Amino acid sequence: MSAVERLLDVLEAVATAREPLSAKRVSELADIPLSSAYRHLTLLKERDFIVDLGRDIGYGPGPVCLRMAQNFDRTSQVLAASLPEMQRLCLMTQESVGLMKALGTEVYCLEMIESPQSLRCSFSKGRSQPLSRGASAKALLAFLPQSVRDEVLNRLLAQDAAARSALLKDLETIQRRGYAESEGEVDAGVWGASVPIFSHGERLEGSISLMAPSSRVGERRDEFIRFTLAAAKAISTNLQV
Repeated sequence: MSAVERLLDVLEAVATAREPLSAKRVSELADIPLSSAYRHLTLLKERDFIVDLGRDIGYGPGPVCLRMAQNFDRTSQVLAASLPEMQRLCLMTQESVGLMKALGTEVYCLEMIESPQSLRCSFSKGRSQPLSRGASAKALLAFLPQSVRDEVLNRLLAQDAAARSALLKDLETIQRRGYAESEGEVDAGVWGASVPIFSHGERLEGSISLMAPSSRVGERRDEFIRFTLAAAKAISTNLQV
């Protein structure tokens, strides 16, 4: 077993316990020497994953664990609010619908309702792409807080002033009309429309993306965009109740 696996065993023991644990009890649960338990506990405490509640009490989950739990709860709420509208959008359009979220400099697919028709697309549940190309990425990037957006652009396009300038113009258009649209930016021959979703206080929670082969969009383009806007609005309303 690697050192990383032992560290994770220690974290799991403390994070899932019903009450604070002593170092001795942690060493027993993780099946490691007491000296190793102390070393791992010290590292986790320094990074705020756990807290030392005192010699007579033991170790418990720290601020980072609590933030992780809060983020998990928020993601679960967003998914629960989104799934019915995603399924409805897929049924109305017969095309694929994804729930996307920005994490760092990437856009991640949290959930995907697959089209009953064929679609060759880079996005699938758990997959990610850079937060600079395609409708899903731009719909999120356009509505991130300014400081976060600047940091993403600095990390992704620091060496390409022309690309950064062009992207900023795209983002201004997206902010004005409330959705992003792209064709062939991530996958050749694939069209996409993406609309941000918000919770209380206009907090950006993700985006809903409709994806289809360009050959199937045609005259339904405006209808597809209208349906996606309506789905995102319904999800945002559900999150703000």
